[in-house]
Amino acid sequence: MHASRRLRLEAIFFRRDAHHEWDQIDRFEGFLVAILNLGLRCIGLHARGARNTLDMRLCSEDLLVPDLPPALEGLRLLHLSDLHLGYTMPEHMDAAFRLLEGVSADLCVMTGDLRFGHFGPFDHIPAAVRRILDGLQLRYGAYTVLGNHDTLALGEAVEKAGLRVLLNEGTAIGVNGATLWLGGVDDPHNFRLHDVGAALHGAPPDAFPILLVHSPECAEEAAAKGVRLYFCGHTHGGQIRIPYWGPLLVNARCPRNRGLGTWREGKMVGHTSSGLGNTNAIVRLGCPPEATLLTLRRE
Repeated sequence: MHASRRLRLEAIFFRRDAHHEWDQIDRFEGFLVAILNLGLRCIGLHARGARNTLDMRLCSEDLLVPDLPPALEGLRLLHLSDLHLGYTMPEHMDAAFRLLEGVSADLCVMTGDLRFGHFGPFDHIPAAVRRILDGLQLRYGAYTVLGNHDTLALGEAVEKAGLRVLLNEGTAIGVNGATLWLGGVDDPHNFRLHDVGAALHGAPPDAFPILLVHSPECAEEAAAKGVRLYFCGHTHGGQIRIPYWGPLLVNARCPRNRGLGTWREGKMVGHTSSGLGNTNAIVRLGCPPEATLLTLRRE
């Protein structure tokens, strides 16, 4: 049932007459991107913003979690989001490969948008994902959810490359005698097919529930259902952040403070990644592309 609904929506969102990854969803979106690029060129910031997209950072921070089980103290999670791997931008993929080569973590969690743009071939993405996974040193593997740029076919392809896709489902992971329940939902931004209840179904009563979501847009529901850690992306941190104001655009139905970094919803801790990739306007200002190593600490 879910797959058929997903395919119907993909046929609506992804134009049949578009065949290249730079094709826009509609003319209005293309017009806005052109205006933004023109404005940045007029004030002399476009070239700098373009260079910044390749200035990728690997950040490390402790994530304070209330009532964290002692067995999960010190667990290291690598959070990757919005890789947007484009076949027309090999320099971007190479920068990501270099950044992640040799990184060690217990678990890698990805929060969607492996694809750049919405159209064109994606046969390069499974090989790129495999190269990233081969360069990482992971104890419990790597998991992802689908973003608003990703299709079911792409999800099937990356699963064959060794990246587990959680589509409104979850799995138990044993850690030092404790159980971590890792759930993942479908994209809540465009497709709105997320099902938090299904992602948590089957979790043992004593499991510590973590949820992977493409965007921050179902945080309240997740917290109400007992999720303790919520990982997401989609916003790119705004890509352009203005001093003393924050992101130029969050591009999500959520409070602005959930557009980047760590935040709280009740007892649930959330983390929104700025992502490694970009879409539409290929610029970054005040918001470098990042991968984050998060070490869980008991608050």
